[in-house]
Amino acid sequence: MQAQINPHFLYNTLDTIVWMAESNKTDQVINIVRALSSFFRIALSKGKDWISLRQEIEHVSSYLTIQKMRYRDILDYRIEVEEALLDSTILKLTLQPLVENALYHGIKTKRNGGTIVVQAKRVGEDKVLLDVKDDGVGFTPYKLAQLQESLAEDLDEVSMGEGGFGLRNVHKRIQLYYGKEYGLSVQSQYRGGTHVSVTIPRRCTPDRQDV
Repeated sequence: MQAQINPHFLYNTLDTIVWMAESNKTDQVINIVRALSSFFRIALSKGKDWISLRQEIEHVSSYLTIQKMRYRDILDYRIEVEEALLDSTILKLTLQPLVENALYHGIKTKRNGGTIVVQAKRVGEDKVLLDVKDDGVGFTPYKLAQLQESLAEDLDEVSMGEGGFGLRNVHKRIQLYYGKEYGLSVQSQYRGGTHVSVTIPRRCTPDRQDV
């Protein structure tokens, strides 16, 4: 899965670093290189599938830091996480694909840009709710119905198609690791933004490491 990180993200980031260096933007170069290093350090995580929520949030923060430098005129973001959850265990690469989807399919296609909000909060005693919200262009009713139908398909595999990770692949991957009762839900309104929620168990002890 980690090999599927969009290579264009790396190429574009390196191009941005070169441009900043040529423009003598030393502080920005330092910040973006640090963010890129953190992004890949956590993405690789020595091959581990499970990391802390703190690391997952750092991974998303690094990604958004880089993208904010590239899309400074159209992208704003906020990250809001309950402090008590930061040491919880989470399946690596759960949030970043959702944030990437919000940026490329929501914010970038909206004429005047927008904001991505990432949130994590506890639900009851044994669940964590992760939310990725954007006020981008949103799904048309037809596209939303297609997506929801795809999420409902009962397939015990993760496929890598043209869309890379995609919402469906994150959903199926969560179900493979956590169980069928967990996964994604999507709410969206055309020209009104998209809200993706992920429900996972808190401090889950994984039963399998082979996906």
